[in-house]
Amino acid sequence: MFASNQRAVGLRGRVVALQSDAYDGSYLTRYLDIKHGTIHFESYLFDIVHVHGYHRIFADLLIRRLSQQKSKIVSTLHGALQWEYLDSTFGPLPHRFLSLMKVLHDRTVCPVLLRKLQKIIAISKMEQRFLVDCLNVPLPQIAIIPNGIPDEAFNEILDHSEIADRLNNRLGFKTSEEPFLISIGRLSPGKCFHHVIKIIPSLPKEIHFVVFGTDQGELQNLQQLSRDLHVKERVHFLDTNASEKYLLLSYALALVLPSRHEGLPIVVLEAMARACPVIATTSGGQAEIINEGRVGFTYPWGDLSELSILVMKLYDDRRLAREIGQIAQRYSRGFAWTEIAERVSNLYGLVAHT
Repeated sequence: MFASNQRAVGLRGRVVALQSDAYDGSYLTRYLDIKHGTIHFESYLFDIVHVHGYHRIFADLLIRRLSQQKSKIVSTLHGALQWEYLDSTFGPLPHRFLSLMKVLHDRTVCPVLLRKLQKIIAISKMEQRFLVDCLNVPLPQIAIIPNGIPDEAFNEILDHSEIADRLNNRLGFKTSEEPFLISIGRLSPGKCFHHVIKIIPSLPKEIHFVVFGTDQGELQNLQQLSRDLHVKERVHFLDTNASEKYLLLSYALALVLPSRHEGLPIVVLEAMARACPVIATTSGGQAEIINEGRVGFTYPWGDLSELSILVMKLYDDRRLAREIGQIAQRYSRGFAWTEIAERVSNLYGLVAHT
C-alpha cells in the first residue's frame, strides 16, 4: 500500500494505492512521489483509494468497506475480468469450470460493485468495450490510460560491452551479429511460447530464439519440445536483470508475443523504446498499440503459418525491420511513465472535485 499528499491536484487529504501487481504500482508511486509504507487504511479517511487488479473476494469486500467510509475509488483492472470469458472455453475441464464460476460472479456481483467506483481506468480500448458491452459499465465512468514505460528502457545501457560479452558467452552466439527472436514473460502455458518453438525448424538455421522470464511450471515442457524438434541448440532460456533484457531487445530481430490473451504488456512498450519491432497476437490491447503506431505486426492467436510469414518478412528485409524499430522508438515516447503518471494524477484531481 502507498499513501501521499497530492498537492499537485489540490487534494487536502490523502491518496492510497492498493495493488495486487507491484509492477504498475511501484512505477506510479515513483513518479507521483507517493511514499512507501504500510497503511492500515481503516484508520484513515482518504480522499481517493486507487485499487489495482481485481481479485474477486478481496476486491468485493474492499469496495464495500471503502464505500461505507465515503472514500472515492479509482480502479485499474488490468484486464483481470475479461479473460475469464476466454478461459471458460479453454483448457482442462476443472480449469474451465472454475473460470465459468468466475464469469457467473462477474455477470452478477461485479456490475453492482463496479458502479460504486468513481472511475475505472481501462488500459486499452478493448478493455473499455468489454466493460461497456459485457458488464454494463457506463461509458463516462471509464477513462482509458495505458500502461507506461519506465525511464530505464529509454536510457543508454551502462557497461554495454561487458553485458554483451556475458550474454554472448551464455547464449553461445553473438547477439549483435546473428538474428534472433525474443519472448519475454513468465513461463506459463497461457504465454504460449511453445508456438514460437514450433516454427523454429521452418526458419533459417541461423535464427535463434531467446525466452526471457521466470519459470512458472512450463520450463521443462518447453525444453522438452525444443529437444523433440531438434532445435535445442537454437532455443535459449534466461532469467536475468533489466540491463540484459534491454540489451537483448536492442539487438533482437523482433519481440514475439504469442499469448492467448493479454491486457497491455509493458514488455511490448519496452521493446518499442529499444527500437525493436513487435510481432504479437491480436488477443489483447497490444494489437491496438501495434496497429495504430505501425510498430510491428499482429496475427490471430495460434496461426503459426502467419507467424512464420511475419518473422520471415523482417528477416528478409532488415531495412524494413530497422525502419519499424525507429518508428516504434519515436512512438514509445508517448507512453513514458512520467506522461502516464501525469494523466493518472489529473484523473485524481477530477475525481476529487466531482
